[in-house]
Amino acid sequence: METRIIYNIPFSMPFGAFIIADFFFAGLSVGLYIISVAALFAGRDGWKPVARMGAVGAAVALVIALVCLILDLEQMHRFWYLFVHMNFSSPITWGSIFLALYGVIVLAYAFLSASGRESPARWLGLMGLPFAVGAHGYAGFVLLVCKGRDMWNSSAYPVMFLLAALLSGLAVIIIMNTIRLKYLTSNVSPEATDLQRRPLDILSYVLIFFLFVYLTILLS
Repeated sequence: METRIIYNIPFSMPFGAFIIADFFFAGLSVGLYIISVAALFAGRDGWKPVARMGAVGAAVALVIALVCLILDLEQMHRFWYLFVHMNFSSPITWGSIFLALYGVIVLAYAFLSASGRESPARWLGLMGLPFAVGAHGYAGFVLLVCKGRDMWNSSAYPVMFLLAALLSGLAVIIIMNTIRLKYLTSNVSPEATDLQRRPLDILSYVLIFFLFVYLTILLS
């Protein structure tokens, strides 16, 4: 006999504006962080401004995400309960762990990158990549376990969240770099400006590629 489970959901908005903002800014932070680390490993002069902007932007975006996450709590002063009362079968517990560890790493990485300490920043950034993936990938698992929402209950959601993080990071870094080259490089030689403009072309192609992959998964 076939059994069919029916979920009765009495509310229309399971997540409020603060959680939506947290998902967006956390994803933006992870996207900027991954791009910054990749740019730092490129090791060329044209990529160094991309690495610095990505590092600082990742730290700022994560701080905004964490503020939104705390503001969503009804009793904000109890946010530390997430680290005391842990349920290791819950994606929220793992998300709290990954966010905390990623937060420490991204702040240290941003400081090292902004101060020009490329060698330690490079290896710290590489070490932090798994935590960055976990810090935003968990959000896809949070939606994945919501069986009462047909569109959310998909194993592709963690991958889609990471792709969306890369897309938002690429878009923001392209915009920031375009503004910098247009308004903040008046004292830079044309040759140096052309050298710093080349990453924009590469990042634009990467953006198109990941957008294609994201839409393919979304529409499949």
